[in-house]
Amino acid sequence: MNKNNWKELTVNRFDDLVKASNTLHHAAQFIAYAGKHLISEEADDSHTSAMWVPEKNLLAGRPIKSVSTELRIALHYPALVLMVTDTDLNELGSVEMNGKTKQEVLTWLKNQLRELGVDVRALTDKIHFEIPPHDVENGGVYKLDQPDLFAELAGYRTNGHLVLTHFAEQFDTASPVLVWPHHFDEGSYIPLIFENGEATGSVSIGLAVADHYYNNPYFYVTAWKKEGINYEDKPGSNSPGRWHTHEWTGQVLEGKSLAGLNKDKQQEAAVDFMYQALNNATQLVGWKKQ
Repeated sequence: MNKNNWKELTVNRFDDLVKASNTLHHAAQFIAYAGKHLISEEADDSHTSAMWVPEKNLLAGRPIKSVSTELRIALHYPALVLMVTDTDLNELGSVEMNGKTKQEVLTWLKNQLRELGVDVRALTDKIHFEIPPHDVENGGVYKLDQPDLFAELAGYRTNGHLVLTHFAEQFDTASPVLVWPHHFDEGSYIPLIFENGEATGSVSIGLAVADHYYNNPYFYVTAWKKEGINYEDKPGSNSPGRWHTHEWTGQVLEGKSLAGLNKDKQQEAAVDFMYQALNNATQLVGWKKQ
């Protein structure tokens, strides 16, 4: 993993960061709407997912078929700009969301896609899950009022993608590292033990956004076995990571634990956490690398 690609985390205004994250969560739903209504449905709901593109600070959705080509919907984090791109992420059209209502952005998106040859008659803002409330759901506007927070959240996405991709690539069975529109986490599911073709033991790795458990983004690693896991003698978790045991059990590393370190130490702490947490999780599942 290239140290030069790590983005230094500096913001400690976590209540404000939560608000910016919620704005991005709602802005990213346009990717999910397009996936839900314009792409063939996948059993795992991955048609609504997106992928983080570190070199462009973009959250990009799955390809959408037009009359003559394929397009993607993407969200530029730092500028809060919704884009329509080609499959190589070259911009074909964009709208600054700051100061606009949800309906204004949806109207722009439908017009833009229609002009590019997409049948948008099915495209609506209806989705099959609920996310935390935001003023835009009641006619309010998207606000880019503290740009440094949006840039910081792009840094979290880039760092998370680097770490998660690095570790997911070590397992042949790992799913792609994707961002999911419901909880807005980025992660990979890694089935490890199988019986008759069915996964009976797995681990999951991810980077979650702030939620009712933690007021800042956090890395997590969880383990699962079909017959259940006994956590009474769970292995230790190195500081600043720790075990989370409220309502679910897993290992976490909070972003605010990283923000107080220098750039190199931040990456080192995140990599060390993921390495040990994955070792702990695979041990709990009963899997050993061959």
